[in-house]
Formats: sequence, structure tokens, C-alpha cells
Amino acid sequence: AGSGVLFASVCQTYLYQDNSYNPKGKLGVALTGSKSVIIYGQKQRVVSNCKLSPDTLFTITAANFLTYYDDTQQCWAVMFTNENDLETFLQKVSVVKFGLGKKLSKQQVNFVKDKSKSVGTTDNVTVGYVGHLIENDQLGTQFDTNESFLVKLSAPTVIKGWVEALPQCTEGGVYWVCIPASLAYGDKGVPNRIPPNSDLSFRITVKEITPITVATAPKSPISTSQNMNDFTDSSSVDSLPTPKKSTVNGTQKNEILSRMARMGAQPAMPTAARVPSSPDQDQPDHTDELRSRTSSVKSNRSKRKSTDSTLR
Repeated sequence: AGSGVLFASVCQTYLYQDNSYNPKGKLGVALTGSKSVIIYGQKQRVVSNCKLSPDTLFTITAANFLTYYDDTQQCWAVMFTNENDLETFLQKVSVVKFGLGKKLSKQQVNFVKDKSKSVGTTDNVTVGYVGHLIENDQLGTQFDTNESFLVKLSAPTVIKGWVEALPQCTEGGVYWVCIPASLAYGDKGVPNRIPPNSDLSFRITVKEITPITVATAPKSPISTSQNMNDFTDSSSVDSLPTPKKSTVNGTQKNEILSRMARMGAQPAMPTAARVPSSPDQDQPDHTDELRSRTSSVKSNRSKRKSTDSTLR
């Protein structure tokens, strides 16, 4: 629908100006059928408009507070009357945003003061959840619920959408996660519960995070610092120091390695993560050198035979 109101509430509002949030009083905050979040005053005069996109960001900064930028790049802070209104607003916003891009989305709907414990890519996570179908761009039929469910991200048996959504979630956090069918049950669905090609929405509460220990972690054929997978995992990348830029270019590096090879030395680490397709692929070609040595040996033998004949 292109008109109508999906959610509306009266909230305390603040506008960020001159390096501080300035109160603008109680104003209406609404999610409209035209896929916009508006702030309006008396006689429904629109004070601010935010046209939603898949990347529109709403951040919870304190209890019942959220901040976001509108179409004019003004930063608004909105304080809802209670946490239920805040969650209802963000749940509806998350489904609308998902409908615009049909890609995995995750929206936290509660404030967690201690953010020190977050989900890693190989952790065990205990969650509670409620699952709904997304129907006609709205939250639809509930198909599943569980108050305590263990997810082992090191050997996951859950849908791919969960594996992608759970990392970086904070312990104690509540999230609305929208998952496209391609990352859920696809064209097969689940008989009598989830029709084929269904997009899903889950309310997930992260109850407990148990980090996997080094001793039980899957072994890698190369060290952690060399593992290419580590550099595609944002939770790992954030914890790494900034790499120093090398002062040796590629040509210089090849010359150095060539000299080391002639000296019989071996580099401490491989220069590239490339595995030869055959055992001899990366070995230097010594054919001409061997031919030269063979020819020299034959020549010396001929000279010795000639000398021996003369002596006789």
C-alpha cells in the first residue's frame, strides 16, 4: 500500500545541532505506507521525512532511545514512551526495509549497556526465538518458537541466514532478523509449516555465549595468521593490528628470493598462498645445466681414453 500509517506514537524528540541534542518537544513519529518515517507536529505538519532504503540505519543509544538521519542528513534522537513501542516500531521498520532489498537484515531492538560479550563465528550460542513468515510485506503467520535453543556455529545445523546473522550479536540483545528464502528453506520449504520460497522473520534473544576454546577449535593446515578465512571475517579483522606497509616491491622481493635460492637458503614463509598443481610445477628447470655437465663429463672421458692409448 502506498498510503496509510503502519505505526504511530507520540515521542520526545531531539535534533542534533551545534554539537548537542536540542529538545524539540513531544512530536508524532510514524511509519507510513509509502515506506517513510516521518516526524510531525500539530495539524500533521511534517517536520522531518526519512525515505527508507535497505541501508537506512536506526541505532539504539540508550533505554527507549534511537537515533537516525533523515533525508536532509539531520540527526534525530527519539525517545519512545516504553520498550514495547520501540520494539514494535523497529520490527515493522525492519520488515519494510527487507521488502525493499530482499537481503538479510538484522535490527537490534533493545538497549544493552555491557557490549563486551558478542558472538564470534565459531561460538556456541544459546538463544530464544519466535519465527514468522513474511507475508505481503508484513509480519505473518508464526510457525515456530523455542525458549532455549543451542546453536553451534563451529558446526552449524541451522539455516544459513542464522549463521550469517548471529555473529557480532551482543549477549542480552534482542534482534529482529529478516531472512530471504535463499538463505532459509528455499524452494522446498517445510511441509505443513513453511511454504516453498518463503521469506522469514525471527525475533532472536541472545541468552548466553560460550566461546569455543583453542583446544577444541578445528585445526587449520596453516597458522591462524596465514589463514585467508581470517581476513574475510570482520570479527577477526577488527581484533588484528593494522598491517605495516612493505617497503620492498615485487621485483626486489623476487631478486632477494633468487639470491637466497642460489645460496641454498630458504625463505621463512611462502610468498604466495598458491599450491602447485603438480609436484614439479614450481621447481626451476635445470635441463640445460644437466646437459652441459653431461657433455663435459663425456669430453673428459674421451681425453682420458686418448691419453691411456698413447701411454700404451
